[in-house]
Amino acid sequence: MTHRNVIRLFSGTMLAALALTGALAVDRVERERDPEERADDRDRLGERQPSTATKMAYGLLLLSLGYMIITLGAFRSDAGTLVSPVYLIACYFFITCGEICLYPVGLSFVSKVAPVKYSSALMGIFFLSLFATSLLCGYVAGTVKAVERGEVYHVLGGRADFFLLFVITSILAGVFLLILVPTIKRLTHGRG
Repeated sequence: MTHRNVIRLFSGTMLAALALTGALAVDRVERERDPEERADDRDRLGERQPSTATKMAYGLLLLSLGYMIITLGAFRSDAGTLVSPVYLIACYFFITCGEICLYPVGLSFVSKVAPVKYSSALMGIFFLSLFATSLLCGYVAGTVKAVERGEVYHVLGGRADFFLLFVITSILAGVFLLILVPTIKRLTHGRG
């Protein structure tokens, strides 16, 4: 097995391991709570439970952290330094954590706040948005050579500029979502 194949295994393996670890951690916190409190409260973490929109914002900020790491690796690589695969593994770790906070939570949010009559259609729209995002990512990936040459913009230079785009957009989206959390809570009447 080549080094590339080993690194490719990390993403899926990390997803499974982190999802299991997160579920076990939530279960442990749940067991530590008072049994009467558990019976009265539907939220597993009680008052410590962040809102769904907050979890999604945290997911976006974790994504940005993963992209910051790969941007640093690309910057060092563009300078001619041989970089460690640890950059890739750390990037996968934070992106996977971000995805765990973003995608399943987002689907759960849609199912909680959607009117029953439109629930299936809105879940379909959620999945269509993932398709549209993947399509857009394909087009953005097509610009990597132009960005690398500095034809689109130049900040750090080389491929680091390409990854910097994802750092900036995920931070902006995460902060924007955090700003909207009170409004989302008000509009969803605390269901999300």
